[in-house]
Amino acid sequence: MNINFVSHLMLPTNGGWNRELVDYVCWPPTARAILAIPLPLQPGEDGFFWVATTDGRYSSKTGYQFICNERLANQASSSLGPSMSASLWNKLWRADAVSTCRETAWRACLDILPVRTELHRRGVAPDPSCPWCLDAPETVEHTLLYCPRLRPMWFASPLGLRFDVESSMQDFLAGFLVDVDFVAAGVLFATFYSVWQARKDFLFRSSSSTLEQILVRASRLRPSRVLAQPPTIPRAPLASSWRKPAICIFNLNFDAALTTSHEAGFGLIARDKEGEILAAATSILEPVLSPIMAEALCFRWALGLASELGFRRVCMETDCLGLFNYWRQREGASSHLETVVRDFRFMLSNFDVFDFSFVRKIGNAVADALAKLAFRLGSLVWIEESS
Repeated sequence: MNINFVSHLMLPTNGGWNRELVDYVCWPPTARAILAIPLPLQPGEDGFFWVATTDGRYSSKTGYQFICNERLANQASSSLGPSMSASLWNKLWRADAVSTCRETAWRACLDILPVRTELHRRGVAPDPSCPWCLDAPETVEHTLLYCPRLRPMWFASPLGLRFDVESSMQDFLAGFLVDVDFVAAGVLFATFYSVWQARKDFLFRSSSSTLEQILVRASRLRPSRVLAQPPTIPRAPLASSWRKPAICIFNLNFDAALTTSHEAGFGLIARDKEGEILAAATSILEPVLSPIMAEALCFRWALGLASELGFRRVCMETDCLGLFNYWRQREGASSHLETVVRDFRFMLSNFDVFDFSFVRKIGNAVADALAKLAFRLGSLVWIEESS
């Protein structure tokens, strides 16, 4: 088909991707990846950027983190197997527990805790036996669940667990997570962490914890205890609720929602200085590279719609702190966001007065609801007509 350049995959009229041509000449995964790359509304120079950072700058540290994250993702995807489905794996990470407890459960499920059987296999530990009971090999399942020393503790715990049949950690969690809520899962993972800490204290500090002490430590690791003191929240430039705009300035809130298939939904709500709704809109776009790119494309869509509706003095509000901070840099960067941000700055000539501010999620609730409705409603615009 004589396709030699990337520009041959673009439409000659508006510079967008020729979706039919891309789908025809590329395999579906490749076509989807190409269509997820946003194209600028205005022509600009090509450039290189590092996808693992917001500013597009590469460093050896971010390169190392990227490789580690890729390895962990591959391990997690290969560990799902028939026992631990993707939905249960997701439920593990959403359990009502602090991050260290969820990480312990995750490592136990992947069988990467440094128990004695694994250390003995690698020639590190001379004896693979459990240091508590000395009767069985110390596997992950034995250490956290089935050791005779721990069985009374599990029965006395809030979960009241009895182990009539021993199984692998993945099989146990697969059966446990199906029937419980996030709170019960959090109790289990906090107890896992407490047991593992007691085991380390016994080996390295010669400190023996009683079963009651293990349960007390687990109870203190529950989020209701840890989050008793609310975290410190910075004041400026955050706003906790919607604010009335200044005279003759229209307030436009926008937000993006993203599905697991990388389809983006956009929402926009426009109000006057009295808080009266002037317009609302929804739109959908697929595919999208990342959540922050979805927010950036939503910003560009909102600016274009505001210009079409005749708003010339506007204050745009977002709940995406990453996009807001990137905008405040006021410097061009070799980032995948810069292609879209350049369009923002070009479109500002359509407005007499422009302001951009950050608002907390609660202050952007209406735009967020519209973004989620976009997947059901499609692309729509509502205009409030004055009587």
